[in-house]
Amino acid sequence: MKLHNLMLVCAAIALFATGCEEKAVMPGDNDQNQTEKYVAPEKADPEGVPADVLEDAINVTKALEICSALESEAVTEDTYKVKGWICSADASKNAEAVTSYGNVYFYLGINPESRAKDALYCYQCMGLGGKRIFSAEGVQPGDFVVVQCHMTNYKGTMETTGKGDAMILYSNNPKISAAPETTAITCAEARQIVDALSDNASSGEFYSITGYITNNPFSDLKDGNQTFWMDDVAGTEQTIEAYGYASPTGQMVPVGTRVRVWGVLTHYVNKNNGNYVPEIQNGEMEILSE
Repeated sequence: MKLHNLMLVCAAIALFATGCEEKAVMPGDNDQNQTEKYVAPEKADPEGVPADVLEDAINVTKALEICSALESEAVTEDTYKVKGWICSADASKNAEAVTSYGNVYFYLGINPESRAKDALYCYQCMGLGGKRIFSAEGVQPGDFVVVQCHMTNYKGTMETTGKGDAMILYSNNPKISAAPETTAITCAEARQIVDALSDNASSGEFYSITGYITNNPFSDLKDGNQTFWMDDVAGTEQTIEAYGYASPTGQMVPVGTRVRVWGVLTHYVNKNNGNYVPEIQNGEMEILSE
């Protein structure tokens, strides 16, 4: 009987001790959840970043302070340079954005291990110097980048403004400016592919076309870009339209010039008049000799 009572007392003591034990991490958002409280420390800038790029650049912590002080959906008057480490990037979303628009989405933190909630959301960010990005591999977690942007508090999300306003000034990822892998096809083959697409759909991959400029629908460049029709032989046949390509010479490239363009094929339908235009876009061009 005495032994039984002793065992009950020991069990009670053990239960009390276990119940009072403080867990290092408890579920939910509370003061005991050390994972929720942890903020990754700022990681030093890597070596080799040009001094002029880092000049006047603020870190993500300062950027978040500026955004937090804004009213919802307000935008900073000033343009900022923000430096940091990519801590999160959606590869599938970026792959689609790259082929369609040449921009990307990612979270910029003070450390590659930062959480998204402690980071600046870089929204629809263009590549180096505002140019298109052609590979999602050019934007990866762990990259150190400097972004030039306006910033906004978009309904509680601290982010850069979109529509091509934000751009990468520097990245230590060499693939940031890499050209994509392309499939070489003729103008006629490109037209067949585009005709088979649904309205305003894109090919989702990059193609390369070599042919002749057969028509310049506009007399001047628009923002340094030229739109022109192409065919496999010199003449006037309008088989595929190359839309918005930067001129290598800074001048209008004349009809009859042999060129190579690469980009994404698009079955474009004008929503205002319903006109269909088979296009290749979101790429670059080069002038070829005969």
